[in-house]
Amino acid sequence: MSTVAELPKWDVSCYFPGIGSEEFDQELKAIHADVLALRDTYDTIGVGAGSSIDFSSGLVGNVEKVISADNALSDRMKLARAYIHSFVTTDASDDVAQAKQSQMQGSMIIAGKLTTRFYAWVGRLPLDSLLAESSVARDHKFALRKAKTMSEKMMSPEEEALATDLSESGGSAWARLYGNFSSQISVPFDGKTLPISAVRNLAYDADAAVRKAAFEAELAAWKENEVVIAAAMNAIKYETELVSRKRGWASVLDGALFSTNIDAATLDAMMSASHAAFPAFRRYLGAKSRLLGNSGALPWHDLFAPVGDGGAWSYSRAQSFVE
Repeated sequence: MSTVAELPKWDVSCYFPGIGSEEFDQELKAIHADVLALRDTYDTIGVGAGSSIDFSSGLVGNVEKVISADNALSDRMKLARAYIHSFVTTDASDDVAQAKQSQMQGSMIIAGKLTTRFYAWVGRLPLDSLLAESSVARDHKFALRKAKTMSEKMMSPEEEALATDLSESGGSAWARLYGNFSSQISVPFDGKTLPISAVRNLAYDADAAVRKAAFEAELAAWKENEVVIAAAMNAIKYETELVSRKRGWASVLDGALFSTNIDAATLDAMMSASHAAFPAFRRYLGAKSRLLGNSGALPWHDLFAPVGDGGAWSYSRAQSFVE
């Protein structure tokens, strides 16, 4: 089995020297300045809610200018967010990374308000005429048509702005709490204290007794911390349900399907295909249970038990197989 020393190291220094470096601090400041500059552009052009807009040559230029500026800012923010994410998801106790995430959140709130203004603006545009005249618009046809639909599902501009502001202390805050709290749960196991992620990984151990003990220890740890976790999940889901209803979606599922670019018929087809395949999966799980010496159904703690004579794979062997 691979040891930690054999595994490749996570290295993002090719982007910035460090999460607390002056270079990354300057990048976050530059992003915030770009967000404010984009807001100024929106104000100048009149991006937002209002009455319908007649087609003109000037409108084409404004649409292309907004799309170009949005894309540039989006690319810059994606890199910074991913960079921060690489730190907070691997060490939730990294105070510097957490501080940078909070700093980035301020820019994201403003950008989120600009997004709702963009949706409202696209809803006012003569989209078919724009698509006929602008190659830039045609390159973004799918996104523009989706934005037009979103404009029909928006609350009032004031409500949308308030929802974005409240998300910082609402769903977004609860999501960060859930991630930070759950990642730092420690579990007593075999005379040691292990992170819950390490205990979860013991589901792949070759020893059945270890798998079973780890499973029971993990469940006990989740049970012990259920109050905080349930509060976070309930708050996140309630905000989602409330905002979906206010925006006129028939259900939270309808909004989720739209955001993931599929429809109910596609989801039903996927679910039907899954159900049709269940008998084959059940036969496999039954065979695995018998192979592991169980008399009945496969216990949950044996779900990921290694079987066969291949043994554990080194990282390099797995890499070569995937390639």
